[in-house]
Amino acid sequence: MKQLLHTWTLGALALLSACVADEPCDCDTQPLTIRFTAESRIETRTTLVNSNDLQHVEEVYLYVFDGTGAEAPCIACEDVDWQQPTGETASQTYILKTQLNSNKTYTFLAVGLDPASAATYLLPAGPEWPLGGEEEIRLGNALAKLRTDKAQKDIATSELFAGTTQASVQGGEVEIQLKRRVAGVLGYFTNIPEEVTKIQLVLYADQRKEVPLMVQDPDFGTEVLGESTVLLDIPVTNEIKGDDQVYDETGATVGEKAVGSVLKGAYVLPLPASTDGTTGTMRLELYGANDTWLRSYPVKLKENETAEPTEVFALEANKFYSIGHKDDTRDDPYDLGGTIQQEVYIYVDGNWQADVDIPM
Repeated sequence: MKQLLHTWTLGALALLSACVADEPCDCDTQPLTIRFTAESRIETRTTLVNSNDLQHVEEVYLYVFDGTGAEAPCIACEDVDWQQPTGETASQTYILKTQLNSNKTYTFLAVGLDPASAATYLLPAGPEWPLGGEEEIRLGNALAKLRTDKAQKDIATSELFAGTTQASVQGGEVEIQLKRRVAGVLGYFTNIPEEVTKIQLVLYADQRKEVPLMVQDPDFGTEVLGESTVLLDIPVTNEIKGDDQVYDETGATVGEKAVGSVLKGAYVLPLPASTDGTTGTMRLELYGANDTWLRSYPVKLKENETAEPTEVFALEANKFYSIGHKDDTRDDPYDLGGTIQQEVYIYVDGNWQADVDIPM
């Protein structure tokens, strides 16, 4: 694990200088201790190649909001100097520097970043959304937004964490658990028809380019990233199928796979289901030579063994959707049957907390 990347703190420093309480308060004389926890193992992973419950928080920022509702204003932000090493569940305590009123209830919002997400997402303190400007930062509009110079490929490799807690400040300790604010999608295929040269997983609508930092209902951003419906674009060649390694765009090895298979994954910001109630969320597209379209399969979600499958579902934060299985205990690519004439059922299973089956 690298030490905290201080080169990214410009936005947080702007927030520290501008996001302060406006009036003197009956401040609590006892320091408030915040305990941050990041569950499961910490491992550097910017390319998503399996469903292992790994995370790699390297920076944590704490926002303090005066109140608990959507209109609660931000009054402080502090860099908690996260320095946890690689290992199992990480936990670190931090003594809040900002003095707070002991008679009020506050919301504490923590944001966890890796180097990729720090470069990809603009937090409320960023220069394009300055505190003290026309729009005041409030709990209901605290968002992570895609930076203007970033694109879909940056979202695909950026993992983002956040967590909140509410407390009346009377000294002592409160805890914030960091959880992903992104979803994960993985495609892992074998026995691919010979005529197939490309597999795509396509969304019904363009991806979102923002996400609320605090869990909301509905829990989705509103701004849309144009021309981003193709979530996974997986080339199929004899060379790729014959290799047992997975590579990123730079050619670096990022994982292993079964010989004869293709594998690709991506992070995606939460996406609501279609509003018409009938348009399916995903479809699998097969292409042949010269990008000739061959066949399309709808992807259906099944919440459990007895639930009715549905094509209309949301992509939710902190959930993992996988066509085929790839983790520490199971390596099972989805068998496409060798022919596009065959009926195909695809199982998209998993979230990072509990399994979900999604037959196609």
